[in-house]
Amino acid sequence: LGIALFDVGTSLWLMFAVLFVSGLIRSIQFTALSSLSFADVPQNLISSASTLSSMFMQLGFGVGVSLAAALINLATYFSPTPGGQTSLFDLKVAIALSAILPLIAFFSYIRVPAHVGAEISGHAPQPTRNDDHGGSA
Repeated sequence: LGIALFDVGTSLWLMFAVLFVSGLIRSIQFTALSSLSFADVPQNLISSASTLSSMFMQLGFGVGVSLAAALINLATYFSPTPGGQTSLFDLKVAIALSAILPLIAFFSYIRVPAHVGAEISGHAPQPTRNDDHGGSA
């Protein structure tokens, strides 16, 4: 969303820092979501799940690009700029709307139980051993 606030006077270093941190956070998000998507898949189905996951990820990227193009066209269509040319303001509106849309997914992530992914992160409760308590000799 911060990218929508960039303008001609924005420092290149500030733009670099915002884009770098944004990319870093996005990379962490993709890694976490990818790991969670395979958490409950049986070992013999991992290959098929990986193929399906890659396909849906590419489909999502394509939908995202299409949505961004549609938002730019809509912003240009409703823009007060004469001649139907895309202005910097139109791009800022499209970027802001593109940044707000993923917040919808936030509400689905909030409902994920805390224990999901515990096994793959190494934080799963360890099984208790009852060998010393009540076992038959």
